[in-house]
Amino acid sequence: MADYQEMDVQTPEVVALLSKIAACAEANGLAKAAVYMPGILKSLQIKRMGASDKFRTFASEAEARAWLEE
Repeated sequence: MADYQEMDVQTPEVVALLSKIAACAEANGLAKAAVYMPGILKSLQIKRMGASDKFRTFASEAEARAWLEE
């Protein structure tokens, strides 16, 4: 789980790097990654990082934790 509440919208280069990191994590057994943050633009950037069944964004920490515990 990651708290991106304070993270700014990132450049395409940063999103590309995060996508590579996400692919590496998934290849090494990542089951789920939950990110909570406000804002649609930041959420869309995170969704581009990986498969929607593995990487999801949430408006609150409670929602993120609930999904991780499923």
